[in-house]
Amino acid sequence: MAVPLDTLEELTILLRDLNEHPSSSNDMIVNALHLVEPFYFNPLKPILDEVFAGANRTAQDLSKPAPVINLDLKNFAVNPKAEETLKNIFVHLMRNSLAHGIELPKVRKEYNKTDEGHIFVEANQLRLGDDLWLEILHFDDGQGLNLHAIKDKLKAAGHHDCDTWPIAKVANHIFTSGVSTAKEVSDISGRGVGMDAIKNFIETAGGRLELMISDKQVRADYCQFKIRILLPANMYTQRIGEQVFELAS
Repeated sequence: MAVPLDTLEELTILLRDLNEHPSSSNDMIVNALHLVEPFYFNPLKPILDEVFAGANRTAQDLSKPAPVINLDLKNFAVNPKAEETLKNIFVHLMRNSLAHGIELPKVRKEYNKTDEGHIFVEANQLRLGDDLWLEILHFDDGQGLNLHAIKDKLKAAGHHDCDTWPIAKVANHIFTSGVSTAKEVSDISGRGVGMDAIKNFIETAGGRLELMISDKQVRADYCQFKIRILLPANMYTQRIGEQVFELAS
């Protein structure tokens, strides 16, 4: 995106004043940031719209109806590093929802669900300790994590006592290399980037990725969950209209 000449002129004046009057640096830096941010941070919604544009084709390849995508992103915008990271992560999260979570229509009917699955992404700001974070939750209305399949993988790796483990401990092993709950390998599931790589990818970029387990179990050997992505304050901002609001304090 090209930066308007009047914005460049204002920024140049601010930087010159900053050089000449360092005692007033704080206000000048804030004003300079407000000028630059709209051209540095990109809105989150079109970023994820682009990712989920491939959902219909992925569902078709899996013989499933096109999913309903629900995005509640509250005008958050992210910097280029976060944008690249989120694009890569959400391609795989979308595929995982369709391949592992959302059931075939005949199975969904047994649980009084619509034929098409629903995928949700919600963004909120929260404070953890002294720091502000952008929280992005990804989840779907599918079957949840197949705990039995994860336990089979754990037992094959020598964890024969995993039947006695708490659900959260078992579930978090989706971040263990080589663990996949897909019943068979296809072009969509069971190959490529696993959850361990996705977690490492976001952490390398400076964020965090966690598994949020629901106490609600609709089906035996399955548990509902949400993927929680956290981005630090320097990677995002929030826009209201044409204004950019500084979120970090």
